[in-house]
Formats: sequence, structure tokens, C-alpha cells
Amino acid sequence: MAAEPSLRPSLRVAVVRGARGLCPRCGKGQLFRRFHAVEVRCASCGCEFLEREGDCWGFLYVTMAIMIGLLGIAAFFLRPTGNEAIGRVVVLAIAAAVLIGTLPLRKGIAMALDIYADPVRSHAGESAETMAASTESRGPSGPVEQPRAFHAEHPAHGDLGVPGETPS
Repeated sequence: MAAEPSLRPSLRVAVVRGARGLCPRCGKGQLFRRFHAVEVRCASCGCEFLEREGDCWGFLYVTMAIMIGLLGIAAFFLRPTGNEAIGRVVVLAIAAAVLIGTLPLRKGIAMALDIYADPVRSHAGESAETMAASTESRGPSGPVEQPRAFHAEHPAHGDLGVPGETPS
């Protein structure tokens, strides 16, 4: 099933769907198999998820840093009374629970932002290799030619892929 442009939701709709663990594009398929393990693709529209998982690490790192900062501020102002060792253990347990518990939410939002930002990669049935092969030799307005003028002006780079030319 080919992806249709009408399946591209607004940013708000995509983020809400991702936060709920649903496909950001169609809102029908599940984003996760288990706690935070993403499905390979949407069962409903075919949107690719697994190949995008690595694109989310930066977002997850930044949100984790922000959350740790907020938890540190909260721990500074909310000092436990009584046994300080027990208070520290409780604060660490709460921090770990918050960071781990919000992981699917944060990952769903990150996936939604990635799919919204790059809708071409979310087309059903197209693998990363197919997408790369179709865009390697084409630019936004047609085939891309090797810039011969650059190679003429920079003879040291003459062997970088201009067919039929030999370096001088």
C-alpha cells in the first residue's frame, strides 16, 4: 500500500499520537511491541519505525538531561525530614521511576517528530536502500551532474568520481 500525502497529519496530531504509542502518521497501528521496543512498521499504513529508532537518541538524551536537572532542583528544595539516607534512596527511586516510566512517552514523541520532519522516509514499502538509490543521482529538480569546473580548478581532486577523466 503506497503512502498518500493526505496521511500526513499536523504536528500536534502526530505528537499526540506518538505520545499515546500509536502510529504518528495514521493513528491506527501500534508504535511499540513491548515497553519501548518499536515495531518494524505500522500494521495499518506501513510507516517504517525500526529504521528511524536511531534518529531518536539525541531527543531522548536531551529530555533525560532536562529531567535530571529538574529532579535535581526538586531534590534540592524538597529535603526529606528524618533519616537522610532513606530520603536519598527514596529520591533516587523516584528519579529512576520517572526516567524509566516516561521513556515510551518520550520515545513516541521523538518518533512522531522524526516522522513529521521527514515524511518521505515513512512511505510504506520503501526500504532505506531503495530511498538512497532513488535520491543518490537526483536532486530536488532533476539529475545531479558532477561539477567538472571544480575538478578542472582542483586537479588534486580529479580522481573523485568524474567518469572518463584521469587525474593530471
